[in-house]
Amino acid sequence: MDKMRTEQKLVRLTVAAFSLMVFMLLFILSMDAVLARKTMLVDTSDLSTEQSALVQKAARLAKAGHSAEAKQLIQSSLSSAADVSTCLAMASAADTVGFKLQDSKRACLQKALSLAKTRDDYFRCALKARQVQVFDITADAVKQLLASANSKEELLDLARRAQEIAMNDVTHMSLEKAYAQTKDIPAAFQLAKQCRLLGDDELARKICREVIDDNQSAKDLIDLLPGLEEFKYPDANRYLLKRSLDYAKDVEDLKLIFDNARRLNEGDIQNLAGFRGRKLIQMQESVNSEAVNQELEKAKAKEKENSATKGPTSGF
Repeated sequence: MDKMRTEQKLVRLTVAAFSLMVFMLLFILSMDAVLARKTMLVDTSDLSTEQSALVQKAARLAKAGHSAEAKQLIQSSLSSAADVSTCLAMASAADTVGFKLQDSKRACLQKALSLAKTRDDYFRCALKARQVQVFDITADAVKQLLASANSKEELLDLARRAQEIAMNDVTHMSLEKAYAQTKDIPAAFQLAKQCRLLGDDELARKICREVIDDNQSAKDLIDLLPGLEEFKYPDANRYLLKRSLDYAKDVEDLKLIFDNARRLNEGDIQNLAGFRGRKLIQMQESVNSEAVNQELEKAKAKEKENSATKGPTSGF
């Protein structure tokens, strides 16, 4: 019985010792991982072993105040970079020490941009440059993106892609370039709708206003109103109606403005169009009445002239 108890105790001690060993092993492994993360200043998965060692050493040197030596190491590593991902990873490494390696960051980004071939490459360069605050490279990448898109379809696709990754400035510039290619009013309104869908309400309003400004006929302006109303811009509708008043030439124009102003609850414009319409009708009636009176006077004068020419009536 004592022997059995001893064996059970020995088993329990063995299990406890084994559990302790496993726990210590897991603890050591976890500490190694933490130390490794602390040692690794940035993600260098896109770099070779040699490049990774160089940029990590450069970051440590820069943090220690040896910026000149750090820049030389970055430059040495950059000379072997042959693709966009490698250059961008080096830029990230240089960014870990802030502005001490600003020139090195710019050099990495410039080389990345020179190696870029696809739209995705240019987007990555622009985003990385913005992230590490080298904004002139961001601007250069954006210019390359815009230059790579020429047709209206390509520009709209570029605008959608930029909007997806929150590059609203690229979205705006792409849409502006597409707007410059529009040649008629339906196309302009269609693009304005795309602007609203992509969150560029400012450009949509600009397009609507310029379409209004391009028309100098009251009837043509009123014809734009159904398309304009789809945007639900009350101020734009009002602007169109007021501009129509400036170009109204006859009672028919004023009647169109009056009816649409009433429909859109623009009371002051409705009243002004009605007033001008009535005034114009009165003027026309006055002109017509004066013309009739002038004709009567002419007829009387002619009749009197004819009577004088014939002389007195004979007694026969």
